Amino acid sequence: MVNSGITVLTGGRLLDCTGEEPLEDFSVVVEGGDIKDIYPGEKPLPEKTTVIDAGGRTIMPGLTDAHVHIAYSHPDLSLQFKDPPIVTALWMKDNCERILQAGFTTVCDMGLANRALKQAIEDGLIKGPRLLICNTWLTRTGGHIDRFNPDTGISLPRDTGLYSPPRIIDGVDDARKAAREQLRAGADFLKVLCGGSVAWPHAEFSEGELTAFAEEASDVGKYVHAHDEGFAGAKRALKCGVRVLHHVFSCDDEIIRMMKAKNAFHVPTFALRTKGWLERADEIPWTAHTRAIIPVYREALPSIMRTAERIFKSGCSVGSGSDCLAGIPLEGWEIKLKTECGMTPYQAIKSATAVNARIFQMEDRIGTIEAGKWADIIVVDGHPDEDPEILADPNNVRLVMKRGELFKNTLKNRV
Repeated sequence: MVNSGITVLTGGRLLDCTGEEPLEDFSVVVEGGDIKDIYPGEKPLPEKTTVIDAGGRTIMPGLTDAHVHIAYSHPDLSLQFKDPPIVTALWMKDNCERILQAGFTTVCDMGLANRALKQAIEDGLIKGPRLLICNTWLTRTGGHIDRFNPDTGISLPRDTGLYSPPRIIDGVDDARKAAREQLRAGADFLKVLCGGSVAWPHAEFSEGELTAFAEEASDVGKYVHAHDEGFAGAKRALKCGVRVLHHVFSCDDEIIRMMKAKNAFHVPTFALRTKGWLERADEIPWTAHTRAIIPVYREALPSIMRTAERIFKSGCSVGSGSDCLAGIPLEGWEIKLKTECGMTPYQAIKSATAVNARIFQMEDRIGTIEAGKWADIIVVDGHPDEDPEILADPNNVRLVMKRGELFKNTLKNRV
């Protein structure tokens, strides 16, 4: 629902995510869901304007996450697939509402969520972030998701309409058909499994199959996102027209040259692995399969962090995605963790705002605070551009506005 009234956020320290420095004591005018004006200090306002005093706190764009699994209800998927649908649906609702309250106004779901969940948010039945979906994973016989099944004993679900099971693909014609199926089902982008995990760093899908995915997406103006925790599959994907690489935990000079030539994006994913797997493993009911690969990630972590630093410092565009699932509240940590691989705090914030907006192909609407853009705005305690760990605690997020509508406000209003 777009707010039709006028709201002014005033007395704030503005991080507009366009410049390099914060702007002190600024006001932001919101009308009809859009940002109408930005100026220092205060100005006379029309009657019945709602004024919210930021009290010196930081006003900034709504955060975004380019890699979540918002439709997971359990770290152990086998339990989710056994739950009654209403239980899973309520878990999904809780995940969505929690993420919005943490300040994330747009997220990309990277597998399971479908158009039904997106519609429930758009219709206001769930007070969640703006949801972009791939609809499902595109994998091959014996690929990362298909192989995951026998290794874990999980029987992948049938299509009940609540979420979308993986699509297993073999051959160029089947790849083209699968891409068209997902786009017809409302996918905002395609996600392909072009490589395995750190534990199984093999390339998947042929050049012909990857080219078919990329052509079908490009024909309707959309991107293909690729999963690969190694980099052999990522190289093949870049060659064939894939634009967004997720994970990529090792690299060489060639892949960096290819990323620059293709104007590709990298979305490293630290929060789930470092916080969820390595630091909090005893608190979370991970499966035996997941626990078995945690030592592999622990050993690989220094290389993973240095790879992200190398890609970023090469000048490639690096977005932000936590890979969080099942209500594990770690999304905000992703921004802090980027400062451990070469980014300044403000650069890390921009990765989760302005850069992600380009990955979403929504840079004309979200990602920065500029007149004419949608009013996706949060107000947070302190100075996150100096201490991004502030964003890891949802209690520090004092106001959340999505398209001009307030979903959280613990500040003082005056009319």
